[in-house]
Amino acid sequence: MNKFSSLFAVILFLTFAGNAGASLVGDTVTIEHKTDSTAIFGPADTVVAEGPADTVAVITYFNSKPYHNYDVNVDAYSINVDFTLNSKWSSYYTFNGLVVSNLDDSSGNSLQGVEIDTNMSGWDDRLLAFTNDQVSFNWRGYDFTTGTYFNASLDFGQNTVPIPGAVYLLGAGLLGIAAFRANKKK
Repeated sequence: MNKFSSLFAVILFLTFAGNAGASLVGDTVTIEHKTDSTAIFGPADTVVAEGPADTVAVITYFNSKPYHNYDVNVDAYSINVDFTLNSKWSSYYTFNGLVVSNLDDSSGNSLQGVEIDTNMSGWDDRLLAFTNDQVSFNWRGYDFTTGTYFNASLDFGQNTVPIPGAVYLLGAGLLGIAAFRANKKK
């Protein structure tokens, strides 16, 4: 095997051996319902993701009057909320909703984007806020019913060049080097 074949094999291995699927597996994630910026309503939970399709946490939020009740399921790539009662979020606070933090993936990639899928009537994506490791959903004043869902897909922004594109680019570069070397020998 010549030097270029060996180099090609090593680069190909490294290309496919990298972490192609960023996820929350192995990370500790914090889930809280907050009113305004700091008041925590209901239980907060900190859990560790253990598998790519495993549930990180299922938390039910409620108070002595059974409203504001929902289940949170955080898996490797998303945050899923299922509402279990019929009610309305209070408009008294400037913020009233779910905050999930410590969302940098297990490879250290920060959160780059969040895509919402919901049947919550009137939801406005401008009420979604996120940083590189936290996402907040402000449900202030929104109605919810049993069966209302709120799903957020998380994008950790790695692999700006998809692996197939990177392999083609690598192959084109190696062919160029080989052609240059062959031309130089002539």
